[in-house]
Amino acid sequence: MTIQIGSVVRSRAGRDAGKWLVVIGQRDDKWVVADGSGRKVAGAKAKKAMHLQPTRDVLQLPEVVEDHHLRKLLAGYQIKTTQGDMNAQR
Repeated sequence: MTIQIGSVVRSRAGRDAGKWLVVIGQRDDKWVVADGSGRKVAGAKAKKAMHLQPTRDVLQLPEVVEDHHLRKLLAGYQIKTTQGDMNAQR
């Protein structure tokens, strides 16, 4: 799977490891990611591709990406992660 703008990814490293993010841009050899809550668009993080786990999902982002868009788009991923973690603990 390749990473592109709009890709839903999971962080592999750093303080945000394990969190779902959306790729909102590219800067040099890094991907710019945000989630709309902990990592807002205004403070988006540039991460190397090796620190991101891509998914098959690519979202159609609006011309101007706002935090509430990202929160809404990622809400389903947060639920899947929580349910998966609960099943793993059983």
